[in-house]
Amino acid sequence: MTHRIPSSRHRPPKLIRHAFPVHLSRPSAGAGVLAVVLCAGAIGLVIHRTDARMRADLLDHAQSIAAALHVGEISALTGTPADTASTDYSRLKEQLARIRQATPACRFLYLMGRRADGAVVFLADSEPPGSPDESPPGQVYEEATALLLRAFDTGLAATEGPVTDRWGPWISGLVPAVDSSTGRVVALVGMDIDAGGWTRRILWSVAFTMLSVVLAAGAFLFALGLHRANRRIREGQERLQAIFRGTPVGMGIVANQVFTEVNDWFCEMMGYSREELVMQPARTVYPSDEEFDRVGREKYAQIAQSGIGVIETRFVRKDRATLHILLSSATLDRANLERGVAFAALDITERKRAEEELRVRATYLSELFEGAPEAIVVLDNHDVVQRVNREFTRLFEYTPDEAIGRRINDLIVPADLKDEGAKATADVAAGTHVLFETIRQSKGGTRINVSVLGNPIRLGADQLGVYGVYRDITDLKKAEGERDRLQAQLLQAQKMEAVGRLAGGVAHDFNNMLQVILGHVEMALGQLAETDPLRVDLEEIRRAARRTADLTGQLLAFARKQIVQPKLLDLNETIGAMLKMLERLIGEDIRLTWKPTARRATVKIDPSQVDQILANLCVNARDAIQGIGDIVIETDWVTLDAEFCETHPGARPGSHVKLSVSDTGRGIAPEVRDRLFEPFFTTKGVGEGTGLGLATVYGIVEQNGGFVRVYSEPDRGTTFSIFLPHQGGDAAGTHTELPKPRRGVAAGETVLVVEDDAAILRMGVRMLEGLGYRVLSAEHPNVALRLAEAHDGRIDLLLTDLVMPEMTGRELATRVERMKPGIGCVFMSGYTADVLARRGVLDGSVRFLQKPFTLDELALKMREALEG
Repeated sequence: MTHRIPSSRHRPPKLIRHAFPVHLSRPSAGAGVLAVVLCAGAIGLVIHRTDARMRADLLDHAQSIAAALHVGEISALTGTPADTASTDYSRLKEQLARIRQATPACRFLYLMGRRADGAVVFLADSEPPGSPDESPPGQVYEEATALLLRAFDTGLAATEGPVTDRWGPWISGLVPAVDSSTGRVVALVGMDIDAGGWTRRILWSVAFTMLSVVLAAGAFLFALGLHRANRRIREGQERLQAIFRGTPVGMGIVANQVFTEVNDWFCEMMGYSREELVMQPARTVYPSDEEFDRVGREKYAQIAQSGIGVIETRFVRKDRATLHILLSSATLDRANLERGVAFAALDITERKRAEEELRVRATYLSELFEGAPEAIVVLDNHDVVQRVNREFTRLFEYTPDEAIGRRINDLIVPADLKDEGAKATADVAAGTHVLFETIRQSKGGTRINVSVLGNPIRLGADQLGVYGVYRDITDLKKAEGERDRLQAQLLQAQKMEAVGRLAGGVAHDFNNMLQVILGHVEMALGQLAETDPLRVDLEEIRRAARRTADLTGQLLAFARKQIVQPKLLDLNETIGAMLKMLERLIGEDIRLTWKPTARRATVKIDPSQVDQILANLCVNARDAIQGIGDIVIETDWVTLDAEFCETHPGARPGSHVKLSVSDTGRGIAPEVRDRLFEPFFTTKGVGEGTGLGLATVYGIVEQNGGFVRVYSEPDRGTTFSIFLPHQGGDAAGTHTELPKPRRGVAAGETVLVVEDDAAILRMGVRMLEGLGYRVLSAEHPNVALRLAEAHDGRIDLLLTDLVMPEMTGRELATRVERMKPGIGCVFMSGYTADVLARRGVLDGSVRFLQKPFTLDELALKMREALEG
C-alpha cells in the first residue's frame, strides 16, 4: 500500500466547538457564562490529556516494536529495488508482518529511510508481496512533512493525525531506529492505527468528566484517576504481553542469573519447553563458563554506560546444536540490578553462515583477482579506476594508491591512441563486450603490446561498472615477427633451392650441347688460315659458347653444384695476388684500398671461387659508384657466439674469417635488399647484366659453409660481409695459372673413347685424331668392352663419360683395366657435382674433364694421364 502519513496541517477535530451554545442577551446570565467557561475549560483539559495519553500509548507501542527490530539488519538495506533479493529484507518484512498480526490495533507497519538527496523512501512494510497496498523498497514518500523530517534530524519520536483518506481515518506513530554505536538515525518505524474510535474515546472522556463534576467532583476525579491508572497499567501489561508473546524473537527475563520468564519463541528456538527453562540457571544455554562470564562482563559494562547491552554470543540448544545469537539486554530497574534484566535473543546463525560464505567467496575472488596472470582493473561507469591487481602494478608500474581514482585513459593509454582508448571505454560503458590488440604505456613510458578484454559489470538490469583485462603479448608479437621472418627466409631458401635444382637439371644438357659447339668450332679454326675471313665468325661463335659455358657455371655456383677443388689457403695472400687484376676491372676513377688482418686468415675454398666472389662484388661496387669513389676490401677475424647465431640465420658458432667489400656508391633500397641474391634479378638495364653475379656469390659462400650479410643505406654506400669458417693448418698459398698445354705431341698412342651422345662422340674422335692420337670409339659401354677385348694391340688411355645407361664410367674403367692392365683413364661429364658424388666418382684418385671443354683442355688432360 501507499502509506499516507497525515501532514502537519491536519489537527485533531474540535469536537466541542458548539456543544454548549451560550446566550449573552441578558446581563443576569453572567454567572451562567462563568460556569460554562469553567466547564469548557475542564472539557478542553480532558480532551488535551486524553489525546496526549493516547498518543503516548501509540508511541510506547511503536517504540517497543522498534526495539524488537535489529538495527544492523535495517542498516544493511539500501532503499532500492535490489533489497528484495537480500536476506535482511526478507527477515525484516516477515518480522513486521508477524508483529502487525499480533497487534490488533495496528493496521499498517513500515520502515522509512532517508536518501542522501533528502528524499524519504520506504524500506520495508508489513504487507504481503504482490498486495496492492504494498510499498516496494525505494518508493519515494512524496508527502513527507516537516515533523517527519525533524524526526530523522533529531531522533525524537512523534505522532501525526488523525486524517481520513481512502483507507479510512488514521493516526501514525513515528519512532526513530537509532544505531547505538554511532547515534545515527538509520530509519523511522511507522505504525498506523485505526483512528475511527479516537474521537469516540475523547467524547467518552469528556462525558465521563462532566458526570464526575455533576455527581462528586472530588471523589469522582479520584476514582476516575485511579481507574485510568489501573486501565493504563492493565493495557500496558496486555500490550507488553502481546509483544512478548507475538514478537518473533526469543525474549525473557533473567534475575540473579536465573530465567524467570521466557516467551514461546525463545523456547522453540532453544528446543526446551517453558517449564524446562523457567527458574533454571541462564548458564544452561551457554556453551561454556568462559563464554557465560564474558557475556556478563561485557553486557553489564554496556548497561552501566548506556542502559542497554548488545552482545554477539553463542547458545547451545537442547539437542546440542550451536546457535549464533545477537543478545540485547536492558535492566528492569537501573537503580536496582537485582530486579533483573529483560533480554531479546535473535538467532543469527543463518546470517553468520551466509557472512562466512560471503567471506570465503570474497577471499576466493580476491585471490583469483590478485593472483591472475593478467593485469586486471575495475572501473566505475565514468572510467575511474576502483581497483587493480598485482599484475597490473607489475606490468604498468602503478601502485594501487597511484592508480585508484584516476581515469584509465589518462593512466596507461599513449597520447597517440587516446581516441582508440576513449572509443573502447565508451563501448564497454554502453554494455558492449570488446576484445582487441593494441599498445598501452607503463608509468616509466615503456610501450607494451597488450590484448585488451573489456566487459560491463551488471547486477540485474543495472550496470555497476566495467572490468578490463590486459594480457602482455610482447613476447607473442616478437615470436610472430620472428615466425614471419623465418617463414620469409624459408620461402626464400625454397625458391633459391628450386632455382638451384633447375640449374643442376639443365647443366648436363647445356654442357653437352656446348661441348659439341666448342669442339667443332675449334677444329674448324684449326683448319683455317689466319687470314681466312671465316675465322672472325668462328671466333664470335667460340666466344659466345664460352660465355654460355660461364653462365652455366654461374648457375651451378649459385646452386652449389659446380665441380670444385677446395684447399686450405691464406685469404690475405690470395686477395693480395688479385689486386692488379681487380684494379684493371674497376677502372682508374675508383680507388681500391686493401686492409688485410694482421693474423693469418686461413680458409678452405677453391681459389677460383675467391676470384669469382671478388670479381662479382667489385664489379657491382663499381657500377654503384657514379664518378669518383672508393672500394675497400678488408679481412678480419671474428668469433661468433650462440646469441649472434640465433639472430643471424645460417651462422654457426666459432671462429670465422670475415671478408668485407665496401663502396661509397648509391646504396641499395630496402625493397631491393631482400631480392639481391635471387638469380636473374637485376636493377641494371637490358643487356647490362645477367642477374647472376650476387647469386653466384651467395651459392659459393653457402657451399663453403659460410653466410653473407649486407648493410646498406641509400646514398651512403654498401658493405657485403662474407663469413667463412676459419681453418687450422697451413694454407696452400696463392693459386697460379695452369701452364698452357702442349699440343700436337701425341706419339701415336691409342685412345678408347666411350660416349653415349653420338654428336659428342664424333666431335671427340675428331679432336683426338687432330691431336695425333689413334682412336677407338664406342657409343655404349658393352660395345667398348667388346672393342677392348677384340683389339690385339695396346690401348694406352680410356676417355669415357661417367654417366651412361648400361654402366657407369667407373665400372667400365674397372673392367677394361682387367683386360688391359696399366691403361690410363680420364673421365668426363656434363653432370653436376652432387649427381657425380652420388655416383661415387668424385674422389682424388680420378682425372676429370668437365664438359664443355676446349681442345687445349683436352690435350692437357690427355698428357697428364699418359705421363702421370
